[in-house]
Amino acid sequence: MSDKINAAILLLRSKAVETAGMIKELGTKPTEEGDSEKIAELAQKFVQYEGAMISLQQLMRPPAPQSAQNQMPAPQPAPSESVSKKTITEEELKTRSPTYRKSQAVKRVSKKKAKKDES
Repeated sequence: MSDKINAAILLLRSKAVETAGMIKELGTKPTEEGDSEKIAELAQKFVQYEGAMISLQQLMRPPAPQSAQNQMPAPQPAPSESVSKKTITEEELKTRSPTYRKSQAVKRVSKKKAKKDES
């Protein structure tokens, strides 16, 4: 980074710190008419100094080399899963799913109770 740019960055930083101090000072002293306007103006100056400082820092930063390691890899298509779209029969559910078997057992008990209640 050149000395001139570095000096400009340091100058902007010092002005930003000075402005922040003035804002804090206004916040601690007794309120007077126009304090809010002064704080708003100082806040705008602070943001300008800080933004200019950051811009100079980014401008002087050497560009990163675009090597194969730094580049984002191209997105790969999702591997197609070999999920069969075959409909599962009730017999398969009985053998595969313990939850299904439990639900069927509850239904059977309920049906038996309903038949007993009707008699």
